[in-house]
Amino acid sequence: MTTRTTPCATCPFRKDSKRGELGGSPAHVFIGQAFGKFYIPCHTHIDYTNPNWRHDVSVPQCAGAGMFRKKINPRPIDWGVIDCKDDPNGMTFDTPFEFMFHHEVSMTRNEVLFFLSQSPPHILHWHELNRAGAYAIKQ
Repeated sequence: MTTRTTPCATCPFRKDSKRGELGGSPAHVFIGQAFGKFYIPCHTHIDYTNPNWRHDVSVPQCAGAGMFRKKINPRPIDWGVIDCKDDPNGMTFDTPFEFMFHHEVSMTRNEVLFFLSQSPPHILHWHELNRAGAYAIKQ
């Protein structure tokens, strides 16, 4: 697996990205996946005509997601093959609130704050794990 070194010009994790342009997924899906060990490919390298595009790990990882991920995770995580990157130029959003408020154009500031108070990133991550078919094993 490779990773881009900088976010592409249309990366949804960039602060200067076009508002609301997330390719059909709501902002909370991106937040939930970025909070944990989801492989997030760069959208400019995906062949969406390939029915198995979700499983193609030859596509470079999203640099913007890696930068956002490093900012929003409060604890160090053994990421394995998932990349976390520094954002020395401050190109990507700093918080889940900033990301969601930028992209959920129909929501007010207070609605985004309320949503995230009811569904913080660790809960959104859990929802994404469940949606992907993952489950916890009790020890």
